[in-house]
Amino acid sequence: MQVRDELAKFDRRPIDLKEWRLRIIGLVEQSLSLRYGDVTTLPKVSLTEDFRCLKESFVRGIVWEGVKASRVLKLADLDRRADEEYMHGREE
Repeated sequence: MQVRDELAKFDRRPIDLKEWRLRIIGLVEQSLSLRYGDVTTLPKVSLTEDFRCLKESFVRGIVWEGVKASRVLKLADLDRRADEEYMHGREE
Protein backbone atom coordinates (compact mmCIF):
# COMPACT_ATOMS: atom_id res chain seq x y z
CA MET A 1 0.00 0.00 0.00
CA GLN A 2 1.43 3.35 -1.00
CA VAL A 3 0.36 5.10 2.22
CA ARG A 4 2.45 2.74 4.35
CA ASP A 5 5.48 3.44 2.18
CA GLU A 6 5.01 7.16 2.84
CA LEU A 7 4.71 6.69 6.63
CA ALA A 8 8.34 5.59 6.82
CA LYS A 9 9.35 9.19 6.03
CA PHE A 10 7.83 10.61 9.24
CA ASP A 11 9.89 11.33 12.34
CA ARG A 12 9.46 8.36 14.67
CA ARG A 13 11.54 9.54 17.62
CA PRO A 14 9.73 9.00 20.92
CA ILE A 15 7.90 12.00 22.34
CA ASP A 16 8.31 12.77 26.05
CA LEU A 17 4.68 13.31 27.08
CA LYS A 18 5.81 14.99 30.33
CA GLU A 19 7.43 17.75 28.27
CA TRP A 20 4.92 17.88 25.39
CA ARG A 21 2.85 21.08 25.12
CA LEU A 22 0.09 22.34 22.85
CA ARG A 23 0.42 26.11 22.65
CA ILE A 24 -2.33 28.36 21.35
CA ILE A 25 -1.16 31.93 20.69
CA GLY A 26 -2.02 34.81 18.39
CA LEU A 27 -5.46 36.31 17.94
CA VAL A 28 -6.89 34.81 21.13
CA GLU A 29 -8.12 36.40 24.35
CA GLN A 30 -6.03 33.98 26.40
CA SER A 31 -2.87 32.26 25.21
CA LEU A 32 -2.79 28.62 26.29
CA SER A 33 -0.12 26.05 27.00
CA LEU A 34 -1.81 22.69 27.53
CA ARG A 35 -0.04 19.58 28.77
CA TYR A 36 -0.82 16.19 27.27
CA GLY A 37 -2.89 15.32 30.34
CA ASP A 38 -4.95 18.51 29.88
CA VAL A 39 -5.78 17.57 26.32
CA THR A 40 -6.77 14.02 27.24
CA THR A 41 -9.44 15.35 29.62
CA LEU A 42 -11.25 17.24 26.82
CA PRO A 43 -14.25 15.66 25.07
CA LYS A 44 -13.19 13.30 22.30
CA VAL A 45 -14.83 12.55 18.99
CA SER A 46 -14.55 9.66 16.57
CA LEU A 47 -15.02 10.29 12.85
CA THR A 48 -14.80 7.87 9.97
CA GLU A 49 -13.71 9.58 6.77
CA ASP A 50 -11.92 8.81 3.53
CA PHE A 51 -8.28 9.93 3.47
CA ARG A 52 -6.89 11.56 0.36
CA CYS A 53 -3.22 12.49 0.33
CA LEU A 54 -1.70 15.25 -1.77
CA LYS A 55 0.17 12.60 -3.72
CA GLU A 56 -3.13 11.06 -4.81
CA SER A 57 -3.11 8.16 -2.32
CA PHE A 58 -6.62 7.27 -1.23
CA VAL A 59 -7.80 5.11 1.67
CA ARG A 60 -11.47 4.63 2.51
CA GLY A 61 -12.91 4.56 6.00
CA ILE A 62 -10.05 5.84 8.16
CA VAL A 63 -11.10 6.31 11.79
CA TRP A 64 -9.90 9.61 13.30
CA GLU A 65 -10.16 9.95 17.08
CA GLY A 66 -9.28 12.80 19.37
CA VAL A 67 -10.17 16.33 20.41
CA LYS A 68 -11.57 18.73 17.83
CA ALA A 69 -9.35 21.73 17.18
CA SER A 70 -12.44 23.95 17.48
CA ARG A 71 -12.86 22.75 21.09
CA VAL A 72 -9.30 23.74 21.98
CA LEU A 73 -9.64 27.11 20.22
CA LYS A 74 -12.82 27.77 22.20
CA LEU A 75 -10.79 27.48 25.42
CA ALA A 76 -8.50 30.24 24.17
CA ASP A 77 -11.46 32.42 23.12
CA LEU A 78 -10.50 32.86 19.49
CA ASP A 79 -10.72 36.44 18.23
CA ARG A 80 -13.29 36.98 15.45
CA ARG A 81 -10.60 38.58 13.27
CA ALA A 82 -8.68 35.29 13.08
CA ASP A 83 -9.25 33.78 9.65
CA GLU A 84 -6.48 31.18 9.39
CA GLU A 85 -4.44 28.87 11.57
CA TYR A 86 -0.89 27.63 11.48
CA MET A 87 0.13 24.31 13.01
CA HIS A 88 3.71 23.51 13.77
CA GLY A 89 5.03 20.12 14.81
CA ARG A 90 8.16 18.89 16.50
CA GLU A 91 11.11 21.24 16.43
CA GLU A 92 14.56 20.01 15.58
